Amino acid sequence: MGVISDWNPIYYQWDQVQLPYYIPDTEAARRDVAAQYTTISRLDQGVGLVLNELKNSGHLNNTLIIYSSDNGIPFPNGRTNFYDSGIGEPMIISSPVHKERKHQITNSLASLLDIVPTLLDWYGIYNYKNMNSNDIKGSRQVLMGKSLLPLLIKGLTS
Repeated sequence: MGVISDWNPIYYQWDQVQLPYYIPDTEAARRDVAAQYTTISRLDQGVGLVLNELKNSGHLNNTLIIYSSDNGIPFPNGRTNFYDSGIGEPMIISSPVHKERKHQITNSLASLLDIVPTLLDWYGIYNYKNMNSNDIKGSRQVLMGKSLLPLLIKGLTS
């Protein structure tokens, strides 16, 4: 565990954590979950430090913030399966423009494939479907995702 001067670690006690129903109730599992909670706490504080730097530099009110991970939790039924615990990945999107749903969550499914269309939408680039790809054949590039910005307004994508 590296040292970050602004980080005040929160250590979770393995014998006090509540386990999700799909994790076996063993000491080893409890220790792993407690370590995971400490990691998440460190991440949460790290996001706060980044937001503070954006604020101090005067860019918080003109920056689209997207945070995600490439997988779910590293526990049974997590990561590489289609159980809820396997497809649940963290994602935070914060826009200084979209205030309608500030501090709200959505149950809409999203994917990392949606990040590029979201950024293109943020920058007002709507003609991206006509852009040439960089592949050898020169075919048209197809993006598989869609913008997540509508989720910041009404909560559901169309």
